[in-house]
Amino acid sequence: AILTDEGELFDPIGRLRTVYPNVMRLDFENRKPAGGRHPETAARGDVSHKDPMELFEEFFLL
Repeated sequence: AILTDEGELFDPIGRLRTVYPNVMRLDFENRKPAGGRHPETAARGDVSHKDPMELFEEFFLL
């Protein structure tokens, strides 16, 4: 199933399984990553100049 909702949903796979018990996968077409950053882009940043606390904070922002 591919969802096109832009907002957050509570347990979408669980709700789908009540009607379609064999659903195996759920994709989001319009999902925006937390913080407006794509995880792959965020991971490419240069971490050599950051202290451990900065890295820790950025980890939990994702």
